[in-house]
Parts: sequence; structure tokens; C-alpha cells
Amino acid sequence: VLTEVARQLVAWRKAGYELLPVAVNISGFHLHDESLSSFIKELALQYELDPGLLEVEITENALTGDTDSSIATMKKLKKLDIKLSVDDFGTGYSSLSYLKKFPIDVLKIDRSFINECAHNPDDAAICMAIISLAKSLGLKIVAEGVETLEQLDFIQQQGCDVYQGYLYSRPLPAGDVEALLKKD
Repeated sequence: VLTEVARQLVAWRKAGYELLPVAVNISGFHLHDESLSSFIKELALQYELDPGLLEVEITENALTGDTDSSIATMKKLKKLDIKLSVDDFGTGYSSLSYLKKFPIDVLKIDRSFINECAHNPDDAAICMAIISLAKSLGLKIVAEGVETLEQLDFIQQQGCDVYQGYLYSRPLPAGDVEALLKKD
């Protein structure tokens, strides 16, 4: 997947588009693999890409494994200027202490909280708490699964940095992303 992302970024660069970072989900298995950072470094060299164009997404549950190994791999990735995000935050069983242990840049609020954030006081409270926590820790916050203007209004009022979801675009094949790159 990382190789395909690198190929696609090069194709977009050759087409004259301004490159934006692309997030790739990494499994806990790969997070504990000591060769991950060297693989990404070699990939960036091979394709003449800024490694900062890759963002590595790790699910909250993937962080609960071998903590020392995860931290070591994440620190190597950070040295390459790769952004690290915790995907589906709030749905796993990890301790909040992981937020201070791991060198992460982004928390992504799981869509299960976003779905009813504009109408359900419990979901609203959870979203507000996650956003506040992330801001206090200097992390960027992304709301996943935003589908309505009400959801967007709510998260923007709370200070959420970025959103993703059907309100902006459904998932697209790489060829169709070019229309979005032209628009932005």
C-alpha cells in the first residue's frame, strides 16, 4: 500500500498538482516491525518524495501491544518527519497515559461519536472532551465520518481542526481524486 501511495503521489506531482499528505493505516504487526521506518525512508528516496507526505495511522488498539517496540518505531518515523495519528480514538481500551507516552501528532475522533454529536448530549460531551484533550496536548484533531452540516457546525464550534467524511467526498479511486486536487 505504501508503495502504491508513493507511485500515486509521483503521478500527481508529474501532472502538476500540489501534493497533499496521504494517510495510510498501519497494523499493529507493522508498527512493531523494526524495518518499517527504513522501508519508508528507502521508498521516499526511490520515488524522490518528502517522507512528510506520508501520515501513518495507527488504531488505538494497535497501541496496546509491545509499548517499547511501538515507541521505538514511532520515534524513527518522527525523525523522517512522518506524522503519526491515532485512528478511531475513543473506541479502544488503551489508557490515556498512552497519549503522553507515544509521539503522536493527530487524534481522529471515531465516527461513532460524530454520528449523533449534534443531537445526543453524551456523544457531544465525548467529542468536546476529546477535542479539549487533544488541544491541551498540542495535537491536531480530525473528526471522522462527518456526513451532515449539523455535525460539521458542531465540531467546528468545538474547535476541531479537520474533518473527513461523505459531506466532503465519498471514497474515490485515485483517478477521480484529481478533480478534488484541482478544486482545492
